[in-house]
This record gives sequence, C-alpha cells and structure tokens, in this order.
Amino acid sequence: MNIFKDLGKPDREIRVAWIAATIVAGVTLLMVLMGVVSRWNFLDVFVSLALAFGIYRRSRVCAILMLCYFLANRVLAVSLFHRAPGIEALFLAAAFILGVHGTFDYHRDLRRKRAAGEARARYEPPQTV
Repeated sequence: MNIFKDLGKPDREIRVAWIAATIVAGVTLLMVLMGVVSRWNFLDVFVSLALAFGIYRRSRVCAILMLCYFLANRVLAVSLFHRAPGIEALFLAAAFILGVHGTFDYHRDLRRKRAAGEARARYEPPQTV
C-alpha cells in the first residue's frame, strides 16, 4: 500500500493506522508464542489490539495513545538494547501519525457537515404539499 496515496483521505489514513496497530499486535503475539519475549508481552498485544479497535472506530484519543505507546516502546527498546530501530519503525510511526491526522480530519469534516446541515435546515422554508 502506498502511504503517500492515502494522504488527505481521512478514511484511508485511519485504515492504515488500525492495520499497522494490528500488525504490531500480531508480530508481538508471534514473538510471545515463539518464546522470544516474556509472557508479560501479552499485555502489549491486548493494549495494541484495543487501541487498533479504537482507531478503527475513529477515536482521536486512541490514535494519539497508539502513537505515544509505539514511540515509548521504541525508546525503551533503544535504551535496553543500545541499537537503533529498524526501518519498519519508521514506517509504523508514519502510519500512526497518519492515523492521528486522519481521525482529526474525520471529526473536523463531520463537524462541518453537521453545521452545514443545521444551517440549511434553519434557513430553508418548510415544504408544503
């Protein structure tokens, strides 16, 4: 999926973000099941899936929390392992930034549509049959 093609389209930006959050949860689950990381990381899976569902429901709070949660995990990983994050972290961070942008755009457009509908309803004369 070309991320740049999705810029300016709130539904697509949101879709990119919740799919990215689901991928993060899936990879973490796979690593837990293979025994690479501890079982405490099941909590990470559940948090990621919950935030992915919130982003799917177009929640601005969940989009911001997922971005912050992901960035905090990257900072923690760098401080523990003393390695720079890979290129996948850049793409996932971009996806979560798009999710924040998309959710805010979605709610802005929704607010404008509601305001336009209310203004139209106020100034249109009632129709008689």
